Amino acid sequence: MKKGTILVAMLVALLVSGCNSPSAAKQKATANSISKKRAKPKVNPRIGKIISSKKHDYNMPYQMVNKKMKFYRSLKEFGTTGGEYSDYSTEEGHIFGVDKIYQTSKGGTIYHLRLYQSGGFEGLAAKDDSDFDYYDNAGYVKASDMQQKSPIRSERTLPKIPYYIAKPYTRAAWNRPYNTAYYTYVVHVLDKFVNKQLYATKEIIKTNGERYVYLESKTRKLGWVYASGQDLVQGNYVDPGKKLLKPKRLEKLECQIQSMNTLPKNRSQSSSVLVQQRLYTVKDKKQHLLRLLVIGMDNRMIRIDLNHDKPVKLVVYSYLQKPWKTITNQQKLMSHYRAAHLASDVPWATTYFYPKSKLRLATVTIDSTEAVSTIKISRTGRAQFKTDLGKHILGYSAKRLQ
Repeated sequence: MKKGTILVAMLVALLVSGCNSPSAAKQKATANSISKKRAKPKVNPRIGKIISSKKHDYNMPYQMVNKKMKFYRSLKEFGTTGGEYSDYSTEEGHIFGVDKIYQTSKGGTIYHLRLYQSGGFEGLAAKDDSDFDYYDNAGYVKASDMQQKSPIRSERTLPKIPYYIAKPYTRAAWNRPYNTAYYTYVVHVLDKFVNKQLYATKEIIKTNGERYVYLESKTRKLGWVYASGQDLVQGNYVDPGKKLLKPKRLEKLECQIQSMNTLPKNRSQSSSVLVQQRLYTVKDKKQHLLRLLVIGMDNRMIRIDLNHDKPVKLVVYSYLQKPWKTITNQQKLMSHYRAAHLASDVPWATTYFYPKSKLRLATVTIDSTEAVSTIKISRTGRAQFKTDLGKHILGYSAKRLQ
């Protein structure tokens, strides 16, 4: 037993001695060296080493100048077919900001881009959406494929030029004109200002010829609005009741306005449901109703002339307050008449008439793709207003947009 124990002890000693030998240590060091080499990140041979990188102000606008340029997902994939993120044809017309500049040993200067975006009616809340981050990252490009170039041709201050709103539902007031800043969004809708005198105090003309003016009322600033002659009219605002009904000396003009409490809490993108509808009436000294003017949710104006409590003429005006449809046909004035545009985005205006035996004289309905407004008019000239935004229509906070 003693002899066997001595042999086992000798074997254990030899094993321990072998593990601590210079040969074993060398093998271990070699294994660690290989492991470190494998862990070391590979350099993209197309661009070489990153010599330096620095942040850049992405509020400075850049545009593409090379129609054959490519966008890449990462520096690691830069120059590879599999790493192509986009190209000129896909991104044509977009404005970008450079948020980081890389100097490389072989690939020269490389930009990391951010895409100029719009939050529209969602305002600043859109920046918290995951889609924003996805589109915000526009990838990596060669610096030589981009050029710092502003989309603005000219910008100047104006001497308070008077304007008023003709068609409120197609335009809105923005923090900056679209694509002239890294992030643009709607700050006000024009619904609440259809009966206000506004003033343009600044002007921007973009390189594509689009003209924008910065609007203010007497008491507040609105924002930048696209200056279309069909939506925004240069000139002094005149009360439409006085302008279109022209009350005579012994006639009395009255105006009824829809209560704000009856308006929707949200506003859609293309329907001005926040406009307070109005009814103007002209009566003689005996309180007989002579003429009336309806203004619907889209600021459409409709005039009805009466003779002995009977409608004898219907005039539907354009948004520029010019006669568009004039109806004197008695058959239509005893039933209904619908004024409709061929364009699908222009709301229909339908006027319904009732027999003399009814207490109601007429109902005027403005029907858009997203909302409906109604004014019910009694024979005494009293109005009932109602505005409905579709239940399944995406709405935006009316409080924020006011």
